[in-house]
Amino acid sequence: MAGEQLYTSIQVSRMTGATGAQLRNWDKQGVLCARRTGEGISNNRKLYTDEDIETVRDILLFQELGMQLKEIRAILNAPEEERRRQIALCTERLRRQYSRLRGRIALSSVGEAAGTAHLREAAELAGGYGPLSDAYAEEENIQQVMRWIQTHPPKDLKLFAQELGSIAQRFLQLRESPDWHRTELAITDFCDFWSKRFGWPSAGQMLSLHAVFSEQNAMTAAIDEAAGAGTAEFIAGIFFLAWVSSALECLDNILAYLYRPLLGMDNAGASADDAIVEAADVLAAFACEFSNHAYAHTSEPSAEQAAWLTELAAAVFDLLEDAALDDELDCYLELEDFAAIDGPALESAQGLLGAHLEGRLDEWLAERGKAELRARAAEWLDALQVQWARECREGPTAFPIGLQSGDGDAPSDQSKDNQSTGDGNGGDGAINEEAECGSPLDNPAFRSWFDEWFARAHPTLPEAVRAHEDESIARMKSSLEAAACRKEE
Repeated sequence: MAGEQLYTSIQVSRMTGATGAQLRNWDKQGVLCARRTGEGISNNRKLYTDEDIETVRDILLFQELGMQLKEIRAILNAPEEERRRQIALCTERLRRQYSRLRGRIALSSVGEAAGTAHLREAAELAGGYGPLSDAYAEEENIQQVMRWIQTHPPKDLKLFAQELGSIAQRFLQLRESPDWHRTELAITDFCDFWSKRFGWPSAGQMLSLHAVFSEQNAMTAAIDEAAGAGTAEFIAGIFFLAWVSSALECLDNILAYLYRPLLGMDNAGASADDAIVEAADVLAAFACEFSNHAYAHTSEPSAEQAAWLTELAAAVFDLLEDAALDDELDCYLELEDFAAIDGPALESAQGLLGAHLEGRLDEWLAERGKAELRARAAEWLDALQVQWARECREGPTAFPIGLQSGDGDAPSDQSKDNQSTGDGNGGDGAINEEAECGSPLDNPAFRSWFDEWFARAHPTLPEAVRAHEDESIARMKSSLEAAACRKEE
C-alpha cells in the first residue's frame, strides 16, 4: 500500500527485542511472513509493516507464556475471545508448573537442612519423592521450622517453650471467659511470636501449618520434646483458630458489601447486579487465598480453571461449616460475632460462586439465587436490629456516636421495650414498628447507628482480599531469602 511504513529486520529487533534468528525462524515456520521486494532494495531484504510489529509483540508474549509455535500460529488470527481462552489454559499449565517447582525448592531446602537420610524416610512414608514434593509445596514455611528446630541450641528451644506457654495461658483464660476481641488479640500475639522466627503466616499458610502440626512426624516430635507433650497439637489448634477467624472476618466483609445494595442502599454507586458479579469474583479470590493458592483473575475462567476453583471453594466452605459446629472453637468465637454469616449465608455464598464459575450465574439468579441473596440480606438486617436494640438497652456507654443518651434520635424507654419483643416476622428481637412502617432503614435512629457501625466494622472494600500471583511469588521469595539469611547467621 502506498505510503505504508516498512521496517527492516534490524529495526524490528530494536523496536521489539526479537532477535534476527527468531524472525527468520518464524518466517520459516509460517508464523510471521515478511514481505520481500528486490526493487530498489539491495539483497532482496525482508520488510515488516506496523501490523507485523504488533504480531511480533504478540508472539513474544505467547512464547513467554510457554506456548509452542504451532499453538501460536493457530491463534494469531483468532478472535480475542479465543485468545483469552488459550491464555487461560496457559495459566493453568503455569500454575501446575509453579506448584511443582515450589515443591522441589522446598524438598531441596529440607534435604539441605536435614540430610538425605531424613528425606528417604519421609519419602517412604509419603509414598515416594513425588508425593513428598507435593506435600512440601503446600507450605514453604515448613522447612524453615524444621531447620530452626534442628540448628538452634537447647536454650533457644527453652525460650521458645516459655513464650509459647505464656500464650497458651491466655487461651486457657479465654476458654473460661470467651471474648472475640480478646481472642483476636491473642491470635495476633501468637502470629507475632511465630513471625520472629519464621515470618508472619498468611491465611493460607495458617491452614497448611495446622495440617502439618496435626500430624505425627519428625517436626512435631521435636517440638513436643523441646517444649513438652501436646505442644504441637496446641500449635495446630491455634493455627486453625487463626485461619477460621480470618476466613470468617473476610467472608463477613464480602457479604456485607454484597448485602447493602441488595437492600437498596447506595454502595459506592454499585447496582445490585454489579455487586453480585463482583462478590462472585471476590469469592473466587477468597477461596484461593484461604487454601494457600495464588489467584489469577479472569472474568471467564476455562473449564479447567472453573473445576479447580470449585474444588478449592468447596473445601474452604466445608471447613467453615465444620468450624461452626466445633465446640472447641466455640469456646473462643461464635458465628454471631460475624453478623453477615450463618449456615444459610454460607450455602448461598457457595451457590453464588459455583454458578459464577460454571457460567450459569444469570440462570441461577433468575431461578432462586437473587431471592436467596435478598433473603440473606434481610436476615442480616434483622440481626443488626437486634444488636442495635441490645446496645440501646444496655445504656449510654454502649451507644455509638450519634446515639448517646439524650440524643434526639435515641429510642425512648417504651421503644426499647418494643424492640426487645419479637413480632413473628423478623425473629427474636426484631423491631415491631418496622413490620408496619417498612424498612428498618427508614428509622433515622437505626440508620444513623447502622452507617456508623458499618464504617467501623467494614472499613475496606472486598477487593482488598484478592491474592494475586505476583504477591504469592513475592511472599515465597521473601521466605526463601529469610531462610538464607538465617543460614548465614
